[in-house]
Amino acid sequence: METINSMQSAIAGFFIIIAIFIVPITVTAINVLDLFTLRVKPVLRRLVWAATLFFGVVLSIFYGAIVLNINNSEWNKALYEGIHQPMWTEGVGFYLIICALALIGFIILDFTPASKLPPLATVLCMAPLYPMMITVVVWCIQIKDIANSYPLMILPFNIIVMILDIIRRKIKEWNASIEHDEALYGKNEFLRTLNRWLAKSSMWPLFAFVAMIPLLGILLLILTLFGQQPDIIVKAWTETADYALSQRIAPPNLPFEGHYLCTVAARGHKGLVRPLRYGERNGTVVVVNRQLEIANAFEQVLEERTPRFHRAVRNFYDKHGLPIARVIRNKFSSDVVYILMKPLEWIFLAVLYLTDVNPENRIHVQYLPGYRNFLKAK
Repeated sequence: METINSMQSAIAGFFIIIAIFIVPITVTAINVLDLFTLRVKPVLRRLVWAATLFFGVVLSIFYGAIVLNINNSEWNKALYEGIHQPMWTEGVGFYLIICALALIGFIILDFTPASKLPPLATVLCMAPLYPMMITVVVWCIQIKDIANSYPLMILPFNIIVMILDIIRRKIKEWNASIEHDEALYGKNEFLRTLNRWLAKSSMWPLFAFVAMIPLLGILLLILTLFGQQPDIIVKAWTETADYALSQRIAPPNLPFEGHYLCTVAARGHKGLVRPLRYGERNGTVVVVNRQLEIANAFEQVLEERTPRFHRAVRNFYDKHGLPIARVIRNKFSSDVVYILMKPLEWIFLAVLYLTDVNPENRIHVQYLPGYRNFLKAK
């Protein structure tokens, strides 16, 4: 059995190493090779591009959450540890629209031969690619001062390489196609002149850059109609703390030492652990949820009714629970602890209702200043 478990662990570790190290290196090498040669076969190139985006996003999220301990919390929220979100929540929507438009334009350019796509349509598809490149460059600047943040720059680098690749590819395809006839535009001199300019594929990057300006103006106008401020494009990066472009100073982290499993679990995702309020424990601020209230109320009942047994339980818990709690460093592991503690929470609640005349009173006053005096007076 131990041999089987060791083999399973080795296989799992092998695939983790592949996902974390080999995949990014491989796709980056192929993307750079194709940019300079344009000789990678279409099927392989598209598979690599899809893998770049999928694994890049997934691995970046996991690396940021687990290794760098980046929280999805705004700058003004006190944390137990880790760093705040790198982009202001209210500004994320604008940049998600930029990413969506860039992806649509990229797909149209990739799957439509240059000879079948009008030059003006090609330029309009290229236009959102420029804001996308600017966005990933600003992202790299934003996180550059964070220790060990360079792996989060691999995906932005590949995105820039892919965009330059598709632009270069479309220009080469257009130049290799048949001569472009101006007769289709009849006697309209404006259209004939516009077609002559657009037929020069070497000018497409410049035209796309110019088209980017009204595109951004339209997006900002739409966001303004929905209640957003025009400066959201800048405030998305500055309304943060801990980063290179941040203009805010985050409150000091809350003390962590001395917190136990239920206390740590209260730090999980709000939708799951459902925090109720802040409380006080041994002079420090803690996040309080229903599970933590019940656990502490149950411990009080043990302390009052069976002090010797309570001391034995407390000694055991101090010896094993606190060291475990110290290695729980992010919301995901806190969620796991919360779920594992659920059966005990139900047992604790049953004991409270069987032994206390007003169990909810005892539960709700936990971690309030002076709550022990309140219970004694009762």
